[in-house]
Amino acid sequence: MDLERLSLVWSLGMKRFMMHGICFMERLVKNITRLLARHNCVILPGVGAFLAHKVPACYNAAEKIFMPPYRTLGFNPQVVVDDALLLSEYMNDGKMSHKEATTALAKDIETLRSNLSATGVVRFGELGTFTMDIEGKIFFAPNENGIDDPDNYGFEPLAIAPLSELKRKDIVIKRSNVK
Repeated sequence: MDLERLSLVWSLGMKRFMMHGICFMERLVKNITRLLARHNCVILPGVGAFLAHKVPACYNAAEKIFMPPYRTLGFNPQVVVDDALLLSEYMNDGKMSHKEATTALAKDIETLRSNLSATGVVRFGELGTFTMDIEGKIFFAPNENGIDDPDNYGFEPLAIAPLSELKRKDIVIKRSNVK
């Protein structure tokens, strides 16, 4: 086989691998994202744990804006023991048996590792980006926008000027007849 043909065969094989890898990655990302909406910790067996942290509402005095509560995402590569939460989600989502879900999850994690080994960087949906250094250590950089928080869905920043900056005629006080 000549070099050009070998290169084409390798290229097609790599494209097929990447296409399958993307499909597996979507399933993995979807299940982890769904779990993070309900839990503060989701373990990716053998890789690490995603940790969601609540940030309370706050007032930004410089911009005169109340910021709603939100959640940030962290990652701890030292928490690798499987608690079966992700496996359970695979079983429920794909209507799979325990054995099928175990195989599917292991395959998806292996695809993540393979893609990381091949490229060094893997975008993990809207959650963030995995990277691998030359020593094979895996790191995760979360998306700066945080993650969805179902408890605070729809809350937007609210601009409110302090009362001291309002003119007297702009202030309206409503009183109720409640005794």
